[in-house]
Amino acid sequence: MRRTIHAIAVAALAITLVAPAAQAAELTNEEAAAVWRAASCPSNLAETAFLDAVAAAGIEDGDPLTDDLRALAAAWEPRLRHVVARLGYPPAPWPEEIGWDVMGVVAAIEAQADRVGLLTRAGSTWEAPMSDEETAALKVIVDRVRTAIGLPLDSDCTAADDAPAELSMEEARALWLDAQCPRTVALVNEHSPATKAAGEAYAFGEPLPASVAASFLKLVVLQTRTKELLSHPVAPWPAVVANEIPVLVRFITRMDLFYSQAALGPLSEWNIREELTVANEAAARVRTALGIDDPVKACGLEG
Repeated sequence: MRRTIHAIAVAALAITLVAPAAQAAELTNEEAAAVWRAASCPSNLAETAFLDAVAAAGIEDGDPLTDDLRALAAAWEPRLRHVVARLGYPPAPWPEEIGWDVMGVVAAIEAQADRVGLLTRAGSTWEAPMSDEETAALKVIVDRVRTAIGLPLDSDCTAADDAPAELSMEEARALWLDAQCPRTVALVNEHSPATKAAGEAYAFGEPLPASVAASFLKLVVLQTRTKELLSHPVAPWPAVVANEIPVLVRFITRMDLFYSQAALGPLSEWNIREELTVANEAAARVRTALGIDDPVKACGLEG
């Protein structure tokens, strides 16, 4: 039985917040190591548990998976999605020398997550979610990244590094701010002034001014990051906020379509007032639960 542990992570929940003022700068090697390790250790541990169980059951290629094995695959898949979200959308750009390599890792892990997802289905049969050739190629890239940011080549994850059954309120607060602050900073510092300047000169059915269109496209990127991080936490959100998150994700998805269409061409009028009210109310309930009185100040900006 082959192991496909990628030595990507060690410390599971050390979510690193980068100051909003530093968003344009690269992560330092130390920050990059913290983000890398926090993203992936829970996935590594879930992978170990699943592959050990497959080996213990004597499962061979094409054999049907038991309910217990499908349950272990179902526990692993969302952790792989978390790796994709965290490595794909870091709090600041990766150091230039590893940027392309990290994206290569993200692509490989995303494909692996899709294959693990197939193993969770009723009637699924065993097929390794990564071939020997793919595993070897990924290890070369991972080793290069880990060397560049000062991490050992071999994973040393322990049970202490695993994700909790549910995020604590403190962890949820850190994740919320990490997901929201880059978007909030852009809204306050760039997007709102740009749209206000265009203001009364814009009418539906007309192209946006170039500066506003560029601001809209940047906001789509940042909102996609927010959506991915909210959708794929390393552990489930606390019950008090869990039902609010899908409401916000749906609204961000809708707004991304609006911003993209507005940036790329004339836009017919959209009536989103009711949806905006619902999303704002959901966000306010999350902030109250997490003890965030002022979302602007919480992101390091003056209100």
